[in-house]
This record gives sequence, C-alpha cells and structure tokens, in this order.
Amino acid sequence: MRDGQVITDQWLEASTICTDETCTFPAQTFVNGAHSWWMGAWGPGGFGPYDEVTFNVALATPPTPQRFSPADAETVNAGAVTLTWLEPDAAAWYRIYLMTADGFVYDHWVDGNLGCEDGTCTHTVTLSTADYDWWMQAWGPGGFGEWSMTTFTTE
Repeated sequence: MRDGQVITDQWLEASTICTDETCTFPAQTFVNGAHSWWMGAWGPGGFGPYDEVTFNVALATPPTPQRFSPADAETVNAGAVTLTWLEPDAAAWYRIYLMTADGFVYDHWVDGNLGCEDGTCTHTVTLSTADYDWWMQAWGPGGFGEWSMTTFTTE
C-alpha cells in the first residue's frame, strides 16, 4: 500500500515462493514514498494474523542525459537523424521532445532497455529541413530528472 492506495493484492502459493523457511515475494517496482506491506497466511487451520511492515523508498532522480549528437548548434543532414546521449545512472526511460519555429513536431518515450547499450543511448527520427530545439528528460524509479534543451539544424 502506498499513500492509502493498494499496489498489489494477491494470494501466492507457498510452494511457488518458499524454500526451506524463507519465502520471497516476486519483485515489485516501487516509486518514492512511504509504503506498507501487509501479509497474512492461510492453511488448513484457517487464517493466521496479519502482519504490517512499513518502509520508505527514497531513490535518486536521474541526472540530465549528456548528449553527443547532434551537438548544440550543429548542422546535420535532413532525413534519418540519430540522436545520441550517455546513459545516466538511475534512468529507465527518456522523453524526447522536438520543436521547430512552427511548434511541436515530435514527442516520444524511449525505453532504456531497448535504446541503450554499453552506456550509450540512441534514437533515430526522420526530420525535414529546419532548426530544432531538442528537449530531453530522463525518468527512473526515483522520479523525473530535469528537462534540458539543445538546438541543432537539419539541411
């Protein structure tokens, strides 16, 4: 439970989660904040008492991704443009937002598991000739990082 809201409510069979005298609940993704974990048991003799454990999650927000290309004020060829940045710690997703003088042209989330390898992330987008503002933000279990912006031109 987090902030009074149930995150998961399920029965698990002991034979699937317990070895010897230790039981392990399948991994959950928690966001920052106070959480309560309630657990009860049931067996042939009926229900056992519920037990509550409270805990706090305080994960770091991801830092601003450092971009390689296109670099700030760089001119690149129009068409398939590959955006490249370093994979910051604590980031799982990246929001890419592109604008021209005419307004918004692209808004996309990139899954770090799919777009990043060996510490470098890439995403290719097809762009026409224009001046672009490339806004970017990282997200991780600790929340959203800061927005950052760089400009580049396609010709």
